[in-house]
Amino acid sequence: MKKIAVLLAIFIIVFVTSCPTQPPIKDWTIMVWLDADNNLDQNGLIDFNEMEYGLYRAQVGDPSVTNKLSVVVQFDRSGSNNTARYLIQPDARNANLDTTIVSTRLDFPPIPEANMGDAHQLKDFIDYCKSKFPAHNYMLEFWNHGAGVRSIAPRTGNSNVKSVCIDETSNDWLYTGEISDVLTSAESVNVIGYDACLMSMLEIGYQYRPGVTGKFSADYMVASPPQEWGDGWEYYKIFERFKGSGTDAEGDLCYDVSSLTGEQLASLIVKEHKDALVGHYSSDPVTAQALTAFDLSKTENVKSALDALSTKLQNKKSEVISNIQMNGSTTRAMAYFNFYNADQWKDDPSFDLYDFAQRISLDTTDFDLDTRTDASNLMTAIESCIVTSWGDTGAYTGFTPGKNGLAFFFPGDGQYLGVPYFYYEWWYTSFDTAAWWHAYNPSETDIYYGKLDFCTPGTVTGTVENWWELLKAWYDPTNAHTPGSW
Repeated sequence: MKKIAVLLAIFIIVFVTSCPTQPPIKDWTIMVWLDADNNLDQNGLIDFNEMEYGLYRAQVGDPSVTNKLSVVVQFDRSGSNNTARYLIQPDARNANLDTTIVSTRLDFPPIPEANMGDAHQLKDFIDYCKSKFPAHNYMLEFWNHGAGVRSIAPRTGNSNVKSVCIDETSNDWLYTGEISDVLTSAESVNVIGYDACLMSMLEIGYQYRPGVTGKFSADYMVASPPQEWGDGWEYYKIFERFKGSGTDAEGDLCYDVSSLTGEQLASLIVKEHKDALVGHYSSDPVTAQALTAFDLSKTENVKSALDALSTKLQNKKSEVISNIQMNGSTTRAMAYFNFYNADQWKDDPSFDLYDFAQRISLDTTDFDLDTRTDASNLMTAIESCIVTSWGDTGAYTGFTPGKNGLAFFFPGDGQYLGVPYFYYEWWYTSFDTAAWWHAYNPSETDIYYGKLDFCTPGTVTGTVENWWELLKAWYDPTNAHTPGSW
């Protein structure tokens, strides 16, 4: 009996010690896809250290903050073999004074040079974080250059330009549609953040809306409608607000991570961006700043309202272009790109959606009551969708927090090198553009996307049923120059 008891005890000890230890489930895991493999290398290092310093400031107020929160970063710096994964650790040294990395390196053996423009590698990172650092809530942040919903590649020229996260060593970028193609509901998060330019667009938010079976999604999104300044977000101020209680230097409430909601996290990022820019405001829309947090579950309502308005505008092209979009130098629509640059008209024609709707709602000369009512309904839907927003009123005259700050694709009626803008913008479609592109360039093997849910055609051929079909009816009525048919 004694031998049996001893053997049983040994078995239990061996069994227990050989079983893998399950990592503790924390309240939040923030996953940062920090792509500095480009001309932002030093900015990436500074922001990485801001995260360390910010976590230290949070720990001063809440010594248990690291038991509640994991911040995991895949950091790809300029050059080859320069990728690593880290668990951010608190560091008392201010990032502006010392950029020494103290965080825990996670990749042993080291991971090979990462392609931060490859959605499959992004998926691997998210799955790794969810396995090793499980949490009740997740945030995924894209850190890099951004270019909005578009691919700026024309029919000739640089074929690898996509929408976010340029990786110069790998010569690759991420498309909006590519992310949806590869990521699934298993990679879904509570909050998506874009510390990148031009990403606060309805089309992007709609792509990752919750409730679509099997698809990658998020509940909230934080992004900038115009270009962002090089310093990006103020991470040490954002993380300091995780210190549990009290207020920060600007009097903003701080949160206990154990009760932090996705809406609160999205909102505080916007507020800290605003606070960081005091004294740096600009009257130039090209350099001015804005940031928006919005509820992705409400993007369907915004799209429905925009589509309803679009059905009334098929025969109002000249009125919309002349009196809404292009109405003089001081009263023109709120644009988040260089209005006077032909290249940006081809590549970045993003306008403020609320401002667009409001101008139509007030125009009693060009639009009837039904059209103006639809515009008002769109304004209401946008207000419900935007959680909070901030914009530099010196450049964006009339910018109203909670109303403005959500952009949409609104191309012009002009030409670039003798070709209508819209013919360069064939990527604005729900179709897989690879086959269509190869019909023009059979020798090329590049993969092109499109696959934008927002641009799905309606069910009645030849009838405008949504915004995408309205643009097709205005600019390519014979469907000869862009993929898909309306």
